[in-house]
Amino acid sequence: MLKKLFKILPSQFKLQDQFIILLIFSTIIPVSIVGLYGISSSSNTLSEVAKEKMEAESTKEANKINVFLNGVSDDVLFLSKTPPIQGIIRAKENNGTDGQTNLSYNAWVGQLQTLFTAMMERKPHYMQLRYIDEKGKEIVRVDSDGGNIKIISAAELQNKGDRPYFLETIKLTPGSIYVSPVDLKQENGQIETPFKPVIRYATPIVDSNGQKRGIVIANVFAKKFIDAFKEVNKEAEEENAYEGKEKFIVNQNGYYISHPLPEKEWGFEFQKEDKLDQDFPPEVTREILNKEKGFIDNGEYLFTFDRVDPSPNQPEFLVVLNKVPHKSVFAAVNSFKLVAFLIIILSLAVVLPLGFIRARQIVNLIKQLVNIISASIQQTFSGLDQQARIAGQQAASVHETTTTMDELEASCRQSTQQAKAATTAAQQALTLAEGGSQAVKETLEGMFILEKKVSAIAAQIVHLSEQANQIASISEIVSDLANQTNMLALNSSVEAVRA
Repeated sequence: MLKKLFKILPSQFKLQDQFIILLIFSTIIPVSIVGLYGISSSSNTLSEVAKEKMEAESTKEANKINVFLNGVSDDVLFLSKTPPIQGIIRAKENNGTDGQTNLSYNAWVGQLQTLFTAMMERKPHYMQLRYIDEKGKEIVRVDSDGGNIKIISAAELQNKGDRPYFLETIKLTPGSIYVSPVDLKQENGQIETPFKPVIRYATPIVDSNGQKRGIVIANVFAKKFIDAFKEVNKEAEEENAYEGKEKFIVNQNGYYISHPLPEKEWGFEFQKEDKLDQDFPPEVTREILNKEKGFIDNGEYLFTFDRVDPSPNQPEFLVVLNKVPHKSVFAAVNSFKLVAFLIIILSLAVVLPLGFIRARQIVNLIKQLVNIISASIQQTFSGLDQQARIAGQQAASVHETTTTMDELEASCRQSTQQAKAATTAAQQALTLAEGGSQAVKETLEGMFILEKKVSAIAAQIVHLSEQANQIASISEIVSDLANQTNMLALNSSVEAVRA
């Protein structure tokens, strides 16, 4: 992208504008990179901190509920093993009197009532403690409204043999615990008001022969741990910086047991669909209800959840769920984004004026350098033109010299030929002269011979002698001419060789 930008800049912007654009980029890009790195690093850190904090809170809250419910389980097992229960069984089998202790049925019932009462006084979260025989008939029942404890008389006792909690518990092996779903207490088929959330813990009773003799069951005020959960939620809201944080308890079907909006609670009791999958995406709901614990970030909210499983052998369970808005966790990052943006604006406000001034200075300096370089280039080109003209003249002179040398060479060749011709002629003349001289010599000898004989022709011989002298002079002239011609030819050859 930058490469394309730099290709466009030279054609679209002046040099000064290019400097400003590059200055802007050189300011924004580093600050943006640092800002993005800071935002990413801060987001990851805040996410990890929020995750750890929320997971710790969910685990802590789930553990509190587990501790509370485990205490109920221990109490039920303890009550199932107390002597009054076995005394009642023995007294019923022996016409109202315990054969081991001689205590009556009513005496044992009174002791169990006393024991149940003492337990409820010490632990007011028990709503009801009962011993129900193998036929579903209540033998001992003690009720509490959280403050007042009431022993139910024999005339008020009911048969609960058709209730799910009795049918399920009587099937269990000794020492096993049945835990009911958390629901609202009903009396005579009607939900009591104000609502009384209840959870039931029960265990089977066997006699000395191992025969089932009923169940011990504890109805627990579930409101106890629900209110404790909500109270912790309020304290956390006061101490926690996460605005909009919400906490829930849901059952295995996603119905709300605890919700910031009370009207959304107990939807399953009133055939309402106020449940988890109505408020959150399906994938979030599935993960919360199918896993033991976890952390979810769906971009809008952060979730942590932890399961409360009172009885691992039963399908019923509870889930403690924390929800925090994404924007609340990353509020500091949003503030950092604003700060980073302001830093960029401030940087541009400071750097751009200085950069503009400096850019103008650099542009002016470059213009001066360009002018100097242009003048130097023009001078260089002028010198080159002049050198080109001189070179042209030198080439013309060389051409003329070459032409002259060619003409001299032709002239030398012609002179040589002429010299050779003259030499030949001179040689011929010399030959003729030598022949003439020989003839004259022979003639003189004949004349000397004939001197005596031919005196008459003496005058003629003198005349011939004079002519011979003239011929000798001519021969000398010819010989000199030949010598000069040879010298001229030699000089011409030397010049030709030098050329």
